[in-house]
Amino acid sequence: MKISKFLFVAPLLLVMAAPVFAQASADDIAALRAEVDQLKQQLSDQAQQIQDLKQGSQSTLDAVQEQAGRIDKLKSTKVDTTSGLGNVKLNGLLQEWAYDGSDVLGKSPNIADTFKMRRIQIGLAGNITPQTYFSVNVDPAKSLSATATTTVTPTTNPKTGVTTYPATTAVSVNQANNILQDAYLGYHLTSTSDVEVGQQKVPMSMDGLSGGNELTVDRAIFNNSELSANQGRVGDIRDLGVMYRLHTQPFEGAVAVMDDAGNDQNTTDNNNAKEVFYHGDLHMIPHTMVGAYGEFGGGIQSQGAASENRQRVGGEIRYDGGPSTIQGEYVQGRDGGTGSAQYSPYPLRTQGGYVLYGYTVNPRVQLVTRGEYWNPNRSLTGASYVHEYDLTLGVNYYLYKGLSKIQLNWVRKDIEGPNATNPAATGPTGASQLGLNRSYFILGVQQAF
Repeated sequence: MKISKFLFVAPLLLVMAAPVFAQASADDIAALRAEVDQLKQQLSDQAQQIQDLKQGSQSTLDAVQEQAGRIDKLKSTKVDTTSGLGNVKLNGLLQEWAYDGSDVLGKSPNIADTFKMRRIQIGLAGNITPQTYFSVNVDPAKSLSATATTTVTPTTNPKTGVTTYPATTAVSVNQANNILQDAYLGYHLTSTSDVEVGQQKVPMSMDGLSGGNELTVDRAIFNNSELSANQGRVGDIRDLGVMYRLHTQPFEGAVAVMDDAGNDQNTTDNNNAKEVFYHGDLHMIPHTMVGAYGEFGGGIQSQGAASENRQRVGGEIRYDGGPSTIQGEYVQGRDGGTGSAQYSPYPLRTQGGYVLYGYTVNPRVQLVTRGEYWNPNRSLTGASYVHEYDLTLGVNYYLYKGLSKIQLNWVRKDIEGPNATNPAATGPTGASQLGLNRSYFILGVQQAF
């Protein structure tokens, strides 16, 4: 009975639930279709985004290629500063002076209040290969001058027997005043030694080799341009030749063989004699340098025109500790004896030196004083004896790391001798170039790069 009732009720329940199941299936299908449509729209949007990205990437690529083309074009028109495996460096040094010559005007030398372009050095230096290098330096501030050479030739009249002495004067350009300063090639023999060939400063005197780092406006007397190479001049002069350099710890030095000591700058030698220079410095004590230098020439002449014998020997010391700088030099020189008489007594025997003290107040301000002594010819005695004492007081104001500075010096020159007070006097041998007692201010403005 119970089974028969179940068999009757079950079909009835299925018939009653069929519409409900049918409605549920239709709703699910509709929902699925909606989701499919939504996914299709998302895929379409993503496809559009991908297309936009492709177009943007192509535009970027085109822009990059265009910029690369511009860079290549610029490279083709650019001046290439590379040379071999190295680079070329531009450097320079500009100095302008202003004199207050109120105590000098009308005396010797006759200097009025004036501005003076002291240096306009412009140079190129660099490596040609890892082992070779070069340096070229010019100074447009230099002006050419003429040198007059007078030759007296005794002439005897064969008929009358009278001898006359006609003078012939030849005028030539002083090549030492040419704008070319340095021009040499160098080769690194080892990591501590070099050899250089060409024209450059002779390796004499740390004051003469300072290259714009002077603590005073002007150099020491024996390196001053007022002295010629044959009047005791020591440093800050150039000539042509070959130089060997050694730079180790604690020693550095140089040996050079050159045509002359400044007389043959920018020209060729007129005799077979050569000048030999040497310079050595020791750095064994902290903050202290001690050195020596010298020159000798004329003794290796074999033939050709007469050469003038010349000798120099000097010493130097420098201390840099804390705010203080102490520097000093002493030098002796001999000039004279030409041709076959080159070993005869020297008519000109010079000596002199200086002591300098600098005190750095702060990174910008430095106070400086220098005392100098110079004897243009220590062979002279008595009434002919001449010597000079100089005192310099100054202040340096550094604008930028020593490259840019302003210097103000007061200089007092006391010259004792026959021409010290008489403007008309010519003075003894080697002394007339000292001039008269005088005091003056000199302002120097310097910019290096």
